[in-house]
Amino acid sequence: MPDAPAHTPPAAAPARRMCVDCKEMTDRPVIVGGVEQNSGPGWIAYACPACAHHYRTADDLGAALVTHTVNCTACAAAGADCATAEALREAHQAAEAEADR
Repeated sequence: MPDAPAHTPPAAAPARRMCVDCKEMTDRPVIVGGVEQNSGPGWIAYACPACAHHYRTADDLGAALVTHTVNCTACAAAGADCATAEALREAHQAAEAEADR
């Protein structure tokens, strides 16, 4: 009897969240805040990369990008940005462009 083929789990689908600013769904959410409640669980607020600069500064987004790339095994292994790093990089660039205006 031949061995059964090894099961390869499907790749995880990217997180899909609604942007708190433009209200559009995004496959590349950037965390822009958290909401705490007195009773029950709070939640995390997300924005698309184009809107994240309305909630976080360029310096903050740059620091988040550096922290992510240093600690992300996918970024280190591939030598390139993962989806999260791409979203943070785009948000950081949008924030810098807004600051230059």
